[in-house]
Amino acid sequence: MVGRDAVIAACEASSAELASTMTTFRSFRSIVGTDAVVVDAVAEYREPDGTSIVSSCDLYDFADGLVVAITSYAVELDE
Repeated sequence: MVGRDAVIAACEASSAELASTMTTFRSFRSIVGTDAVVVDAVAEYREPDGTSIVSSCDLYDFADGLVVAITSYAVELDE
């Protein structure tokens, strides 16, 4: 995604998708550096039609106090 509007649209779409989902974080940790923050999590998503477990890692890059890039990785795990 590039640009503020694209990020807002993606966040709104994710929020709508997760409206009927119960989320439990099995693990959640962050590592804070000078110009970057890493967030590593394993989440369990319960929906009416089933459960999924997702491991994700997000890297937030900063410049002059602003987020300049976000790199995300996610993989669905076996229960």
